[in-house]
This record gives sequence, C-alpha cells and structure tokens, in this order.
Amino acid sequence: MLFKERHVGPIERGEKTQTRRVWKRWHVRVGGTYPVQLRMFAKNADALGWIRVLELRDERLGDISRGDAMAEGGYSQMEFYDVWAAINGRFDENATVTVVTFEYVGKVRP
Repeated sequence: MLFKERHVGPIERGEKTQTRRVWKRWHVRVGGTYPVQLRMFAKNADALGWIRVLELRDERLGDISRGDAMAEGGYSQMEFYDVWAAINGRFDENATVTVVTFEYVGKVRP
C-alpha cells in the first residue's frame, strides 16, 4: 500500500494503524499482508515494511472519530482534516472512504 514518507515512522511505531482511501472497490482483503511503499509499482523487495489488514469498512469522511484520527497517526480531527486536504487536494466531509485498519508486522514479509 502506498503511504507518504512521513507516515512510515508512525506505522513502524504502531502509532498509525488506520488509513482512509477513496476507492470504488476494496483493493485489499482482511487478513492479507501488504508492503508499505512510497511509490506505485515498486517491487516487494523495496518494501519499507509490511502491514496486515485487520478490518475494512466504508464511512463518510466527515464521520471520523477522535480515536480514529489518533489511529491515523496521532492527529486531532482538525489536524487530520488538514493532512487529508494536503494529500488529496481537499477535504469533502461527505465523501465516502474506505477505512483500512491494520497492524505493522515488520520489515520482513511474513
């Protein structure tokens, strides 16, 4: 899965355990392990680490809870809104996003 470089450390430390994506359909499955990548089409050998998907759900972007904003990397809700807008261009509270809850499983593919 693609992440911004600033999120790799929080993923490794277990501070970031959720990510929200604008997907028309889910691109991962619960129980699957996926590489933490910084660019598309990177080889698995170049992964910065591996995550295991624990839960998937769709929700309205504006419904992010305080706890979920923390799980996004230690953000308050307002900080999360700003980070989302910086990455995605704008924050549309009515957009439907996929919430991916995951755990970091290490640098080596399990």
